[in-house]
Amino acid sequence: MAASICVNNPCKYCLVLTVDHSEAFLKTAGDLSIGYERFDTFPDFPQLNSSTKDGCAFCGLLRASCQSHCSYEQPLASSTDGKKPFKGIVQIYRAKVTSVGSGRGMTTLQFSIRPTDSAYDSSYLTTIYFNLYSCNDRPAESQIKQPQPLPTTLDPRNLQRITNWMEECKELHERCCMEKDPPCLPTRVIDVGPPDGSCDPRLYITHGITGVYAALSHCWGPSSTDQYKTFLSNIERSLEGMPMSELPQNFRDAIIVTRALGLRYLWIDSICIIQDSKDDWEVEIRKMGSIYGTAHLVIAATSSSSSSSGFLAREVKASVQMPLHSVNGSPLGQYCIRPQSRAGGGGWFQDIGMSPWNMRGWTLQERLLSRRVIHFTTEKIYFECCTTDSSEEGDITRDMPGELDTIMAPLELQHLLGLTKQISWIKEVDGNEAAARSAYNLWYTLVTMFSGRQLTFESDKFPAISGLAVEIGALLEDNYLFGLWLNDLVRGLMWQPNIINMSQGYPRVSKGGLRQAPSWSWAAYNGGVSYYSKALLRDSEGQSLRIIEVEPRTSGFTPPEMSSPAKLKVSGLLKQATIFRPGKIRGDKFRLVLDGETGGAWDNRVKINNEEVGDCSLDCRHPSSSGENVWLLKVMNKEQENTVNYGVPAGLILEEVDEGVFQRVGLFNLDSTQESIFDDEPYQEIRII
Repeated sequence: MAASICVNNPCKYCLVLTVDHSEAFLKTAGDLSIGYERFDTFPDFPQLNSSTKDGCAFCGLLRASCQSHCSYEQPLASSTDGKKPFKGIVQIYRAKVTSVGSGRGMTTLQFSIRPTDSAYDSSYLTTIYFNLYSCNDRPAESQIKQPQPLPTTLDPRNLQRITNWMEECKELHERCCMEKDPPCLPTRVIDVGPPDGSCDPRLYITHGITGVYAALSHCWGPSSTDQYKTFLSNIERSLEGMPMSELPQNFRDAIIVTRALGLRYLWIDSICIIQDSKDDWEVEIRKMGSIYGTAHLVIAATSSSSSSSGFLAREVKASVQMPLHSVNGSPLGQYCIRPQSRAGGGGWFQDIGMSPWNMRGWTLQERLLSRRVIHFTTEKIYFECCTTDSSEEGDITRDMPGELDTIMAPLELQHLLGLTKQISWIKEVDGNEAAARSAYNLWYTLVTMFSGRQLTFESDKFPAISGLAVEIGALLEDNYLFGLWLNDLVRGLMWQPNIINMSQGYPRVSKGGLRQAPSWSWAAYNGGVSYYSKALLRDSEGQSLRIIEVEPRTSGFTPPEMSSPAKLKVSGLLKQATIFRPGKIRGDKFRLVLDGETGGAWDNRVKINNEEVGDCSLDCRHPSSSGENVWLLKVMNKEQENTVNYGVPAGLILEEVDEGVFQRVGLFNLDSTQESIFDDEPYQEIRII
């Protein structure tokens, strides 16, 4: 459905928006400030309201955006827990026109908003964004040249665009090339029938034949009971046919897309895997790498939060048609302005990076194992492959607005599709050692990306990342241990909870109930974790912990539930200590005080012999203010200037649960003056469960 367009009679403030700033914009690096400043009163914004009644339609859009952003009805990625709505006089200023892609011209209009009351600090400064679109009468010299969104997702122009993307990728992208012959189809696929939809789709057992197919990546949604699934009891009926009316909207949309692109086969997880057959489920889960990796394309329901939501319907937004004239007053035609819902809206990070789909655990491996992904969002389609990105508006960049500076950046700022092929190239050029180092470091990035994502069932934690583990394991030829790797286990142990704002979609860490995971694995906890950066920079010369053995020696990529916890036998330097929580936070670097039984803040301290010697971070709780007795196990030396032997000690905080048997509870990081504190300690053999 097309958006409604309002004719505009600009007020005195908005007259500056009718000037074509193209000449000045071309002299900048894609960021031009324009003179716009006014004051109004929250929450009614009477000045903007009055201008709207007098015919300035843009003031109406600006008023609605200010009201929602200043009240935090639509939470910004930069907002923190507990922010209160604005009060009193609000300044609207710092207007700028910017570009979101090379050669795209002026694509975005933004304003800064802040309350003038001194009771509000700088954290309340926020930004609102509008998209700029050209009209049919746009003069050639104008830099407002972004085409307006198409009225329907599967407009013939979009279908041709997708076809062009696919052909260019297959013919010209060396990094995306696979075997020339069609691959073997997955065990089961959906035969979508002819393009005209004259036959219902049906489940089809392939018996190893080759063919071209698409795969769907989507969010199941909060209630999996509403999911359309294949069971042993209904598989025969599905083989005969599945009426479109019985399928959830995401599945119908995926079938429509598959037919429109001239493909016959589609793979959807809940239909193509028998959900109540443990044997079939385990076999098919191990094939995730090949299922998504050999698909002709992956259809991503990126804007959809559940199977019933659908992803082809376009979001209708009102827009304002603004007159345009040159700096000397000559009329040049018109252009359109449409509001963005949040910072970065209409760009890569908002539409994909911050989407409901990108917050789910399963979709990480579905995306990264793929060669090509078509993202369907509320306003446009995007194309992503191992080589390039694009959208229906043209080439894009992954430059990230400051408001979206989140832990997802490592994923969104680089091309990780076809990740195993990238490491294979490193292996060919630089050898096995360099490839292994890259593979381990990539794994730690993936753990950071994955652990903060949402899973409906905690038991899916290992399966939902197993496809990536299988691919990296094949390159490493290493033993997989509950989310870690045996030959890099010393570095792998040095994970820590993230302190991430809840508005960004990342839960804080809590103790999980996954019986397969030992305390030394990040998988034992629910919530986002990251890796202690100094640990990943340090080579084996700075590591003091010695791995003796692990029982069992490998967990498998989808570990079964165990009757007793896995045991890690190590030889290391141990020292008794006391950990405690100071009465107040210390320093600017500790920006967030966590409430309740939640860990992850480096504002706790360590004492040895009643002397403060360093910081500590507990995994899922804070120590008491009176102190708790623990053991420090040195793992490595942290890099530190003005120290002799690789820096100062860092490692695991342990609690003794039985004689010689410990469990992990956190990390420690000693002060720069404590370089030699472990020098007199003998190596001891212990077990960590």
